[in-house]
Amino acid sequence: MKHYIPDHLIEEIRSRNDILDIISENVLLKKSGQNYKGLCPFHSEKTPSFVVSPEKQIYHCFGCGAGGNIFKFIMEIEDLPFLDVIKKLASKSGVELPKFKPDQIDTKSNERDLLLNITQKAQGYFARSLLGKEGKLARKYLDSRDFNDKKFLIDYGIGWAAPGWKDTLHQLQNREKFLIKDISRAGLIKQQEGTEESNFYDRF
Repeated sequence: MKHYIPDHLIEEIRSRNDILDIISENVLLKKSGQNYKGLCPFHSEKTPSFVVSPEKQIYHCFGCGAGGNIFKFIMEIEDLPFLDVIKKLASKSGVELPKFKPDQIDTKSNERDLLLNITQKAQGYFARSLLGKEGKLARKYLDSRDFNDKKFLIDYGIGWAAPGWKDTLHQLQNREKFLIKDISRAGLIKQQEGTEESNFYDRF
């Protein structure tokens, strides 16, 4: 029988590990209001644009658009798969994981890792699109609806998918090297015979 790590254990691991402590091991952070700021570890910069929110347990870089939770940070900074990050944090926080042999790693865990990675990459792309030059009209629309708090947009990971679907597909397929079938399984595109059409375009 295959084994996987139950969601309630993943949540327990997340709650027992503080994102501020983990990121502080890699980034020199200084308090800024309710949050902490530092130089982004994912791109070169001279002015700190990397923000950590202890309250929300997330991070976001205003410069390159990198962002996510504690799992995503370790995946990116140490180039580890999701399952290895879970094991590392479980060991660090004293959470006992189900025991299984190396050849019994559940394909569900691998698939969840892959689909999570795809959706997080897409979310980062959409967030950068909203805050970039191409998102000027989208931001103007949000202003008209009183959604003009940039911090709110970043904290909640709000992004914008441009008209058409080819840009999204290009980012995920050509730049990130994901397969069409996996992008489809992640729910970002829906495949019709002979075509690929994105579920997300001209949307927030």
